[in-house]
Amino acid sequence: MVSIIICTYNRNAILADYGLPFYEQLEIVVVDNNSTDETNEVVSNFSKNHPSLFVKYILEKEQGLSVARNTGAHIAKYEWLFYLDDDGLIKEDTLHELLITIHQYNFDIFGGVYSAFYLWEKPKWLSADFGVKKVAAKNIGPLESDTIEGGIMVIKKSVLVDLNFFNTDKGMIGNKLRYSEETDLIKRAALKNYKLGINPNFKMEHIVGIQKYKIKYHFKSMFALGRDKSILGEKLTIPIWRTISLLPFRILKYYFKFLFKKDFYFENFLWYSFNNTSYLIGFFYGKIIK
Repeated sequence: MVSIIICTYNRNAILADYGLPFYEQLEIVVVDNNSTDETNEVVSNFSKNHPSLFVKYILEKEQGLSVARNTGAHIAKYEWLFYLDDDGLIKEDTLHELLITIHQYNFDIFGGVYSAFYLWEKPKWLSADFGVKKVAAKNIGPLESDTIEGGIMVIKKSVLVDLNFFNTDKGMIGNKLRYSEETDLIKRAALKNYKLGINPNFKMEHIVGIQKYKIKYHFKSMFALGRDKSILGEKLTIPIWRTISLLPFRILKYYFKFLFKKDFYFENFLWYSFNNTSYLIGFFYGKIIK
């Protein structure tokens, strides 16, 4: 019934031993997106250590998360596709909620939530909510104002085929930051009136990569987000002139906060001063290259 698709690139060190219980009609599809580490060996050992699980491994040499996701869909044998990040940790409750949502609700696509998990000590400047996906919904229901993210997303294979799969012009390519592939897919699904849902009890833990411990990553990410939202044709939600005119005041405000507030670090000063500016630059860069 369900194919769990895990697309991975050079993550053999954190590919999780999920300890999944055996369910009939469940398979795990690992799409190795041309890794240069020992991903193949890790998956092979996992399969040997879990003989009750049906594990498929495929090497996809064309780099790109959307390409890998499409490859996983092509070889998956079941109607329901559960896309799970390679740095995600799931438990039996996750699969329980997955099956409840499939059997009891008439969704074509649905998503869940995740909490942050740190393999290394969390930097003090990172907020407690960083790496956490929350939703407004209290119970399983229509998507409404919430979002579905590819790290914990379930879709009918027939629906994905009808939508012509993920757009390979969007999404991560190796370590290159690109976004909006899930937003683009959900937008196309909504236009075709497919039923979109959210389950706040459908949960996983998401490992916060060590590259996210540096402020440089966050600015690159904000720039890439603005760029890709612009390319997707979404409207700018940040007021341009207000952001520009208030920038000197923001810098002064957060610099004094850095000087006199105990738990406000230099990275926080940089982020709160310039995050919107980074997004704006990315947004207008997206318009230029579009």
